[in-house]
Amino acid sequence: MARVTNARRSVRRRSASPPPASETSPPESIPHEQPGVAPAPALPIPAAAEPGGLHSTRRDFAARLAAAGERETIAASLRPAEPEHGAYDDPDLVLMAGAFDAGYYIGRYPDVLQSGSDPLLHFATAGWWEGRDPTSWFDTEYYLASSPDVREAGMNPFLHYLRSGRAEGRWPRLPARHQRIVLQRLRDAEERTRDWAVPDHVEPIPLEDLTALLRERARHALGISLALSHDCYVRSVGGTQLLIADEQRRFNARGELYLQVSPVIPRLVLAGEATPFLLQLVADGKELGAVAADALAEALGGLDGVLPPTRRFIVHSMFGHAVGATIALHDALAPGDDGAVFWLHDYASICVGYNLLRNDVVFCGAPPPGSMACRICIYGTERRRHQAGMRRLFGAIAFRVVAPSATALDLWLAHAELPHRSATVHPHAKILPAGQRAAGAAELPARIAFIGHPAANKGWPVFEELVSRTWKLGAYEFLHLSSETATPPLAWVRTVPARVTPEHRDRMRDLVEAEQIDLVVVLSTWPETFCYVASEALAGGADVVALADSGNVAAMLADTGRGVIARDADAVFSFFESLQAVQYVRLCREQGIPLGRIEHDGTTASLPFAEGAAALQPA
Repeated sequence: MARVTNARRSVRRRSASPPPASETSPPESIPHEQPGVAPAPALPIPAAAEPGGLHSTRRDFAARLAAAGERETIAASLRPAEPEHGAYDDPDLVLMAGAFDAGYYIGRYPDVLQSGSDPLLHFATAGWWEGRDPTSWFDTEYYLASSPDVREAGMNPFLHYLRSGRAEGRWPRLPARHQRIVLQRLRDAEERTRDWAVPDHVEPIPLEDLTALLRERARHALGISLALSHDCYVRSVGGTQLLIADEQRRFNARGELYLQVSPVIPRLVLAGEATPFLLQLVADGKELGAVAADALAEALGGLDGVLPPTRRFIVHSMFGHAVGATIALHDALAPGDDGAVFWLHDYASICVGYNLLRNDVVFCGAPPPGSMACRICIYGTERRRHQAGMRRLFGAIAFRVVAPSATALDLWLAHAELPHRSATVHPHAKILPAGQRAAGAAELPARIAFIGHPAANKGWPVFEELVSRTWKLGAYEFLHLSSETATPPLAWVRTVPARVTPEHRDRMRDLVEAEQIDLVVVLSTWPETFCYVASEALAGGADVVALADSGNVAAMLADTGRGVIARDADAVFSFFESLQAVQYVRLCREQGIPLGRIEHDGTTASLPFAEGAAALQPA
């Protein structure tokens, strides 16, 4: 939104008498419904859900909520964090002081704190003119953009809202703000990756050299796997990349060759068939260089008599790959009837919008391609071409479809409508008991963490608002465990640097235990197929707060009895603002906090295969 440059800095304007005190209080929750768009089907909240759209999977919490007086006692013991501000003679400052959030202001704008300025005076004389927000519930730039009369009058928008704007029904911020911000930035899948880094110069390995290289590596191998993914796993770090690294090491431990290819130019769509494209080739964890897809197929086809009989063709992702070239690679490797595996790390085999979020905002339920829900979605047009490519792929290759959770497989079977040889569930990891966490301090604050990349589809905007709403209660300490710092950082969130690597797989789990985290918020807005973060949280001793549409996350909480499932973001806010979260944390501490050890054994290497089954047991 453009910054307003013609507004005057004066705080004083003539206006009506001050409104009643109720009009200076923050607005009620703004509804998130979008006009003309039917709500997506949501996973049902159990009938025993607590009031406010919450369901606790931990025993006795409902009874704890019913106990009279505990929350009142907690609230009385808190020391809210509220910076002091001076007494003001100016009636406009007095009016704004009643609604102004000084702690929010200096937290979001640390330069104000560093300058030693009075936060309200700074906002009144310069801050609003610079587009700064006085509270978490008031958006200065939005209000000026949506109220041209206020903008043209050069009036302080916050002051106008408190005096008359609210009574006139004006919005203090963009309704359904998080969703609408996503919509404003919405781009289709191809455009989104158009600016991704492309190598300045890539020289493919000549066919003769490629054939010789593969022949030498395959000569003494007891088996060979060719895996396709969307990026180079030895350069990028993420859940799928770490899984592929685990897979490679397990196959190598059995004396087998592991080849992985990814597009040199990454894309979030299928590659076109018209022009040849380059793949990045990795062998046993070492980058070998770029290869043309057709040259790789030709090289594999020329290895008759050298390739071992045990062969597997593994698809972790088709993004950036061409369907025709993929079929050619499969045919050249000739893995046998049981050797082609297609992993459901996401739902890209159903839609190019791989997490099934309509316009990146709300779970769509995977409707038919010709439905109105698809027609109003940015992925709707591309989905038809994408599905045609997937039908061609699955029609040519009899895949064993493997899902890391039952929720993912159930959704896929209900909506993919693709032929396949078989379909099975094979979790990426499991949590084994590892004792109890050492007892921490019983008093507040409760420690609340967000783990991983601060992305919208992982719930970071909801976490930001949760922090803004509740930090000054004094009941919670917020942490962000990640290798990436949020931009802009939140002053009320302590960042704990953490980078998970193939060599340090349990770094995040260990930090959860070391930091004595009570609750990890996993606010994914789409049905996760697995979710390593939830496993790391539970194994490290934290319970989890998740949304009902979070797929396997909600399923894990139901299975373990270790968390709270919220209907929507408003239910999450209520859980923390009402101090139910404090009651929940106290109950967890009283009942004991189990620790776990994560066993990362759910890769293709631990799947049973028809051929040579004795040699294909888990390493």
